Parts: sequence; structure tokens; C-alpha cells
Amino acid sequence: MSEIVILGAGIIGSAIARELLRRRIPVTLLEKAVPGAESSSAAAGMLAPQLEAHSPSDPATALGLYSRSLYRAFTTELEAESGVHVAHHVDGGLALATGEAELEQKAQAFAWQHEQGLRWERLSADQLHERVPGLRPDLPGGLYFPDEGQIEPRALMRALSVANQRAGVRIKSGQAVKEVVIESGKVVGLELEGSGRLSADRVIVAAGAWSGQVPGVKAPSIEPVRGQMLAISGDPGVLPFLHTPSGYVVPRRDGRVLVGSTAERVGYDKQVTTTGLKKLLDTALSWMPILADRPVLETWAGLRPGTPDGAPLLGATEVEGLYLASGHFRNGILQAPATAVLLADLVTGRTPSLDLRPYRPNRFH
Repeated sequence: MSEIVILGAGIIGSAIARELLRRRIPVTLLEKAVPGAESSSAAAGMLAPQLEAHSPSDPATALGLYSRSLYRAFTTELEAESGVHVAHHVDGGLALATGEAELEQKAQAFAWQHEQGLRWERLSADQLHERVPGLRPDLPGGLYFPDEGQIEPRALMRALSVANQRAGVRIKSGQAVKEVVIESGKVVGLELEGSGRLSADRVIVAAGAWSGQVPGVKAPSIEPVRGQMLAISGDPGVLPFLHTPSGYVVPRRDGRVLVGSTAERVGYDKQVTTTGLKKLLDTALSWMPILADRPVLETWAGLRPGTPDGAPLLGATEVEGLYLASGHFRNGILQAPATAVLLADLVTGRTPSLDLRPYRPNRFH
């Protein structure tokens, strides 16, 4: 089987490259800048398909639940391959609400998950404050999801890069694609900025928010969505992350507390703004007032690839040999293991274990 070229060395492209090479298929990974330096390293790293679920029929939920089921084996094998600890922990997640009525609405909205065998439980106010000291005192309780987890995205990207290099993936950084070359409705290669033609009969576009910017690739439904983040110095410990109506608060075991995130359609502007930081600080202090006067350690922003329905574009395009694996919005870290398996199945002629029709790239045309 001939070599496959992947555009984009973020979490999605890197995970697909690893999976293909595990199946003994040669892979070239092209990256226009630094592998993993965009939204993959800007994420909070929540593995929360249940808390993010809108309904049992939501395609993003199905993909997220499948991917979460793969995560333990994925990270265990990846750490062995790379020698890099990726800080994958299953400490659970909490859904919070400001009042009893709002909490009851959340409980009803998540009731379908019990019918599908997904675990969560309702905590009283006393149980909630015992589990998470430092929360605002007037909270009526919360919904605890014990199987939700988190990971350190930057460590995950380092591990994938090291593992892929050791395994023999050809990683070419600083390689901007001038055009995907198509002849008679079929991919025949890539025209690279400054280095000429690269022959390829199969190309997977995993360039995140930039996927639709590659000449020859039709992905107008993908647009950049800026997400601003900050990290505050907290107390080391094992706490579930908090999913609130105004944002999320993600305590790390090392004492950092990540707070996110904005969702701004401002094009390719990655600046951190005073308005964005105020929103994040308001979120942190309104739910965990214990963080007041703690040092702010870091601020940053990333551009997430959004789609109209929140689900990614996965699968073959109208061009023979051209595939899309993009549009994961803020679930790229969560959905990477499943995306890797499904795309590797598809391009090698296997039947994917998850129906890919809800993710078809042309569904918005």
C-alpha cells in the first residue's frame, strides 16, 4: 500500500499518523509551523463526553463516548512508546447550577444517560462542599460524573511527536501547502511552498481551523473560533473539574487551575483580550471564591475549528483519495483516539466501527 500524506500535525493529524503506522502504512506528516502549537496545545484537556452531551442522538456525543472508551489503552501505549507521561486521570466532573430549579433541569436533561448505562449521581449541598472545598457556599448541590477525565494536552502532543518520530513517521515542519493537486477528480499530489511537488494518491486534511484555507480543499463549513484561557495558582490535590453555566474550571493535580473558555468568531485573531480575561476571572471567582488573590500563571488563546452543528467532518470527499478529519471544535483532544481509528479504517478499506454518515464532509453543501 502506498504512502499517505496528512496535512496538519496537531492532535488529530498526529494521532491518525500513529495509527496508520501501527498498521504498517508509511505516513508523511506535513505541518506549516510547529507540530501541536495551535489549538491542540491550547485546550484544557477535559475528556467529558457526558457533560458536553446534548442528546442521545448527537453525533459528537457518540464519537466522544467511543473515544473515551479508547483513552486508557491509547495513553498507556503512547507513554510506553514515547517515555512521556501524559497525565491522564479519571477524577470525574461536576455539573453545577446556581439554584435548585436549574439543577433539577440539568438532572432531567441528563436522565437519558442512565437509560444507556452511563453513570452520574446527584450530590446534596453538603456532599458537594465536602467533595470540593472552596466552592461558593450557596450552591444547592451538583451532578457528579465519575467516568469523566482529563489530560495534559501539551504533554500529550509531546508524547505523540516523540512516538511518531521513533516509529518512523516522516514529519516535515515548516511545510506550507500551496495546493492539493487534483486531476480528473483524483488526488495526485501536493504543491508545497518553496519545495515543489510531492506525489500522493491519498491525502488526509487535518489542519484544524485552517483546513478550508488549503487550495483544492472544500471545507467552507469550518471556521476558526477563538477560545481564551488562563491558569491560576491553586492547591495541589485531586478534584473533579467543574462544568458551569458560565465556563469550566479545571484543577490539575500539580495545583494549577485552568479556566475557560470564550467562544469568539473573530477570524484568525489569536490575541488575548481584557474582555476575555474578565469573563474568565468572573467565572473562576463566582464559582470558586477561594481563588481570589491567587497569582495568575499564564494566559493564552487558541483557534478551534468550528462547524455549524458542532460535529467534525470525517470521511471521504468528492475528490478520490482526499479525506477530511477536522472540525472537532473544542473536542479534538477527546475525540482524537477514535478519529484516528476510524480514519485509518476508512483509508485502508475496512468498515469503520462507528457509522460515519453523520460526520460526512459534504453534509452542509
